[in-house]
Amino acid sequence: MNGVQVVSSNYSAGVNTVLGEILIGARADNLLFYTGSIDDIRIYNRALSASDISDLFTSETGNSETHILTFSLPSETSPATINAMSHTVNIEVAYDTDVTSMTPNVTLSAGATISPNTSTSHDFTSPVTYTVTAEDGTTTQDWVVNVTIAPFFFLGVCRTFNNSESKKMGF
Repeated sequence: MNGVQVVSSNYSAGVNTVLGEILIGARADNLLFYTGSIDDIRIYNRALSASDISDLFTSETGNSETHILTFSLPSETSPATINAMSHTVNIEVAYDTDVTSMTPNVTLSAGATISPNTSTSHDFTSPVTYTVTAEDGTTTQDWVVNVTIAPFFFLGVCRTFNNSESKKMGF
């Protein structure tokens, strides 16, 4: 079930081609019809191994990765620090950056999606939580993005009144 072997038994039967129909979910005497739903039927000319079944299930459901691989913002001072263990992204932007309306550039695990949508601008004055949904459509992970503004740094020339020597000062 769902890519995992539940039971195994050998059974051999022919296919009745005289009636022109194949009943799936019923015995040959038409008793005990299966009452559930079957969403996928495949007929093979060989028995599938456990590995074959697992591969079929995995390829159809997609992967379960919910990673943020890259995250960047305009005016960033250096690449973001992405922590996959704590599911956080820390990034610093230049001192004079308006963080109330910024559009991030994000790369996710293959097939994953993110909410809220990163193609629109967001207010990063406080941490923003993004939910990444894996390709399988069911696995999700919340990621918290923290944006900090670089400190103000001034480099100027100052003249003292008691001598004419110029000095560079940073503060």
